[in-house]
Amino acid sequence: HTIGSQLSAEPSINADTIDQYITKLDQLRRGRKEEISTATEAVTALAERKANPRTIHRTGIGEIDTRIGGMKDGQVIVIGGRPGTGKSVLLTQICVNVADRGEGALIVSLEMMKEEIADRLNQSKPLERIAELPLYFIDTTSDLGTIVALIRVACRRYRIGVVAIDYLQLAEVPNTRSDNRERQIATISRRLKRLAMDLQIPILVGSQLNRESAKRGKPTLADLRESGAIEQDADIVLLLSKN
Repeated sequence: HTIGSQLSAEPSINADTIDQYITKLDQLRRGRKEEISTATEAVTALAERKANPRTIHRTGIGEIDTRIGGMKDGQVIVIGGRPGTGKSVLLTQICVNVADRGEGALIVSLEMMKEEIADRLNQSKPLERIAELPLYFIDTTSDLGTIVALIRVACRRYRIGVVAIDYLQLAEVPNTRSDNRERQIATISRRLKRLAMDLQIPILVGSQLNRESAKRGKPTLADLRESGAIEQDADIVLLLSKN
């Protein structure tokens, strides 16, 4: 009731406001508080984690599952590549594989509309089967605050097993005069890592690589475009190359 009163009293409702109130509701639902924890609480939390280990979600792609051991709750997995290397295809295929097993999969597409993704999937699956999958899409905004809010809503409404964001550099955050694009990307990267930890689901994030990576052949972590924060926040980084 108190939160509802606060929301109705807001002078203006925008994406950031909605995101803040969704976060408050999530904290109430889980009984979480933003406070200092004791060592006793840390030990208790560790015991709970050991008793209830993080869920492992298979990508459904044998070689990747063998290399990374599957996707764990709370992880951010970055898939980097230059245009045309197949990062969007890989992100989508992993989501379809998860949905095929009956878990919800959410695709946040900043580059393609949902009908374009469905058309691409129709090359390997009949439309009737695609329509039956627990596959969900966000394709109407590139604003990070709105995206985060909608991801939280989707995770409450559906049994989401994995979220894929295609791709990082297309997300937008409000900027100030002192912000450059590298700092904005760092902000986006850190918010996505915090979101994965809060929701306890794996988040797959597509990322562009620098042009120089194509010249050298095999890409490295240094080729992640616009921010070293991406590799710092990621638990796993997969780099794709045409070579």
